[in-house]
Amino acid sequence: YYEFKFFIYTYLIHARKKQKSVYRDIVSNRDFIRAFNVIDAMYGALIDRIAVIENDVERHLSARGLHMWKNGPYTYIGAAPGAGTGRSNFSDTVELLREELKKDIYTRLEKDVFSR
Repeated sequence: YYEFKFFIYTYLIHARKKQKSVYRDIVSNRDFIRAFNVIDAMYGALIDRIAVIENDVERHLSARGLHMWKNGPYTYIGAAPGAGTGRSNFSDTVELLREELKKDIYTRLEKDVFSR
């Protein structure tokens, strides 16, 4: 989700500086703006639901004698805390992108292009 926004915003910033006609064509394309806003809203809603989904998964696993826990950018599932299989939850990357997208250059672009 954040990678998608970052890519689109960064491309638009580049186009605004280096390919002005491409930038104008994109930002004047109402279907593109509408589609982007729908995707943004739907993924945003999913992100908001992740904590609820994780709690449901944790309850489901617990009912089966398993545990789920997080340790930094990893989420683990196993028979006991500290003993299980894990994989990256990409929280470190997500946090980096969330902070980057809070910068003025991106918030102004979002307001100017996608909040019309």
